[in-house]
Amino acid sequence: MDVLVHHIEDVKNMYQCFSKGDIPGIIKRLDKDCIWEVMGGKEIPYAGIYHGPMTSKTFLRN
Repeated sequence: MDVLVHHIEDVKNMYQCFSKGDIPGIIKRLDKDCIWEVMGGKEIPYAGIYHGPMTSKTFLRN
C-alpha cells in the first residue's frame, strides 16, 4: 500500500472513531510521540498542548 494512502486511511479511521465516541480507538492509532495542540485562551479549560497518547486521552475525554 502506498504510504500516503495508508496515512489517509488512518485519518479516516480516526474520524470514524471520533464520530462514534470511540476514544480507545483513537488512542491506539496515535504515535507515542504525538503532540495534540488545542488553541485557545484561558476561557477554554482544555486548551493546551498534550504530549503522547495518554495526555491526548485526557483532552479527548473532556
